[in-house]
Amino acid sequence: MRTVLIDDEIACTSSLQIELNTYCPTIEIVGVFNSPDDAILYLKADPPDLIFLDVDMGVMTGFDLLRHLKDISFEIIFVTAHENFALKAFEYRAADYLLKPILKHRLIESVERVNQKIQQKLAAKKGSIPKVETSDQRTKPQIQSIPIPTSDGLEMLKILPN
Repeated sequence: MRTVLIDDEIACTSSLQIELNTYCPTIEIVGVFNSPDDAILYLKADPPDLIFLDVDMGVMTGFDLLRHLKDISFEIIFVTAHENFALKAFEYRAADYLLKPILKHRLIESVERVNQKIQQKLAAKKGSIPKVETSDQRTKPQIQSIPIPTSDGLEMLKILPN
């Protein structure tokens, strides 16, 4: 998956790049941006399959960045230290919302989920029939928690397997 990392903090993009290279072999990092303006220019010219996007980048939010784009054909995984923007992220069709510091297993699960979604899109475009799971092939639910608004912000509610 052609992937772009966007975060105003160099340390964050550097550590995410190391983690993706180490744990997610399907990822090909084609761009790393610490300036939202530079990222916008790149995304308009050469949209990737996936972006990892910070919410609060000082001069601009990740949501502001997305509003600058006419066509959002790529998947989005928000990576942020702010829990309270999760609901807004899903309004932008976010594939996932990862909190910093990123847990290794959450990163791997998120990338695998996006990879499956992209493969299904490609199969649909080619006219092939995607593999259908039978009840004995099911695994635990992919979504392990959901954001619930509270008076203090947002609380993540864990979903227990059947």
